[in-house]
Amino acid sequence: MNTHLQSIYNTLIAIHKADSVADIERRVFLELREPFQLAWVRIFLQPPEMLEAQLSRLAGVALFRHELEISSRRLGSLVFARSTSAAFKKREQVALTQICNSIGLALDRLIKLDQAEILKEQWEATFNAIGEPLCLTDENFQIMHTNKAFLSAANLTPARAIGKNCFDAIQPATKAREFDVTTQPIVTDDEKLLLILFRDVTEQKKMEKRIFASAKMAELGTIGSSIAHDINNPLGGMLSFFQLIKMDLPADHPIRDDIIEMEAAGLRCKAIVENLLKFSRRPEAEPAEPLDLRDVIRQASQIVELQTRSVGIELTIEQPKEQVKTLGQFNLLSQALSEVLQHAYAAVSERLRQKPGDGGKIEIAVRRLEHPEILIVDNGIGARRDLTLAQQIVDQHGGRLEIFSQPNGGTQVKIVFLAVDN
Repeated sequence: MNTHLQSIYNTLIAIHKADSVADIERRVFLELREPFQLAWVRIFLQPPEMLEAQLSRLAGVALFRHELEISSRRLGSLVFARSTSAAFKKREQVALTQICNSIGLALDRLIKLDQAEILKEQWEATFNAIGEPLCLTDENFQIMHTNKAFLSAANLTPARAIGKNCFDAIQPATKAREFDVTTQPIVTDDEKLLLILFRDVTEQKKMEKRIFASAKMAELGTIGSSIAHDINNPLGGMLSFFQLIKMDLPADHPIRDDIIEMEAAGLRCKAIVENLLKFSRRPEAEPAEPLDLRDVIRQASQIVELQTRSVGIELTIEQPKEQVKTLGQFNLLSQALSEVLQHAYAAVSERLRQKPGDGGKIEIAVRRLEHPEILIVDNGIGARRDLTLAQQIVDQHGGRLEIFSQPNGGTQVKIVFLAVDN
């Protein structure tokens, strides 16, 4: 009897160390095999009727079966077997029943652990299936858990991410990206948690800026076309009268030089109007062809030249006497350079507003190096510029657009183009 009690005591301890159903079976069998002459111990989780059919086929063994229940909830059946026809005695059945009650508690614990593990795996799978960076934090934004997308975006391992401020963690590796951050509070009995989603909207914002820039250029083209057509008719009449007056005046007439100056001013107006008309055309309809970058700069700079002159900004253009050729669409490249020049004008104008005594400068240089290039330098406020339309057009032409900050303020924009044979 003392041996039985010791075995039962050892069994109860062993049961609660088990970490699986098979481990419970193994530990119980090892402890009770000798004192109860057991051949095997099995836990059956299937319905009773199925178990009955299985056990009815066994011959030459004595069985003791006990239902495992918790709060009237059936968990399964525990079956002890002997390789003999000698039935289990009453005192043996009482002892094994006590063990069965403990096994029921252990089995319930393991089932709940398995269910919790399954739920955890499902939650982890769902968490990691989200393609955007996602993290769970405390109310001070200290990371408690992240998905794989967050670790990838932040370039961190799980161990390095835990405990970090989520915004500090993701910011260094994503400086060039733009995120829309959504925070969802989760309130538990013990604490308040935050579920934070970082949705990458960089490409969306770029697309919006491209659409906005294209719409602006289309609007400018419409306005320019209307203005140009309204001005062209009276301007053509004025130039015709200037020429008629000049023809009727003798070479030494005192107002002849004034008429010549008036005619030259009218021709300058005509050139500006023609430039507006070029902007109103659909550039995508043009074929790519060899063109001179000096002509592109000449057209793109005409509008900004009027703006700079009106506010006292010095605009200089340096270019070689020989052609600087590349392959492209004339009006598209004019639009790209116009956007760069408009940004330069805005930056310099802002500097003059902040420091009225300073002189404003925009310098344009067209160069013939290994590849043709245009350099635009200004002494503006030096703010970061997003030249979305210009970047897109230059990329389409196989070129490269680079933006550099100047040491004492200002910005340098270098555009490198594909070279073509002269």
